[in-house]
Amino acid sequence: MPKLDYDAALKRLEENFAEVESKYIEGIFPAVDQGIYEIFNLLFSSKTQAYREVLLGCILVKLQDKTFNIHLPYINQGPRAYNGRTLDERVINPFLRSKKTPCSKGPFLSVFRRSVKFDNTTREGVRDKAGFDSLIRVINTLEESKKEEVLAIFKYTLYRFIRLREESTIEILKFKRISLEQCDSLISKLLNIQSGGRFPLYLIVAAF
Repeated sequence: MPKLDYDAALKRLEENFAEVESKYIEGIFPAVDQGIYEIFNLLFSSKTQAYREVLLGCILVKLQDKTFNIHLPYINQGPRAYNGRTLDERVINPFLRSKKTPCSKGPFLSVFRRSVKFDNTTREGVRDKAGFDSLIRVINTLEESKKEEVLAIFKYTLYRFIRLREESTIEILKFKRISLEQCDSLISKLLNIQSGGRFPLYLIVAAF
């Protein structure tokens, strides 16, 4: 049974992320086939963050040892399976959090529990089936791809994580000067928005 080298997986993740991030700043983006581009649009628009996170794990596994079956993320699933939960907890989730990248609290503790497989047998148990279908399509593509092609998909995946992070970052600015009329207008508009009580709480904290 092949074994994962978690330190090597983290090193590969760090090096490639730094490379893609540097090129992103320069406006250079990884190129992929149109089909992959369309699938990733579905995958990265899904509200289920776990899909993207487990995909990153699948790619790291396939790059490290092509004999792994990336459809099998639990070691009790056979000699070609791997420990997806440990990979996520030790490498992927801490790394994404360190880069302030949106991610789940643990895909193998929420969406993909109880020794599920990354195939259609799991489809009925997930809410976002379109997002799950896009995940399976990428995983199937990875299984059939050469290492150079997997590496290209890896870099594009990192680029989409970086783009997701940048699109979700909201810069907060301080008012240099605001009139009483403007303050009244701002507070009135905020209080008219249904926020589950959050905006009134924010206003009280800001006042104090």
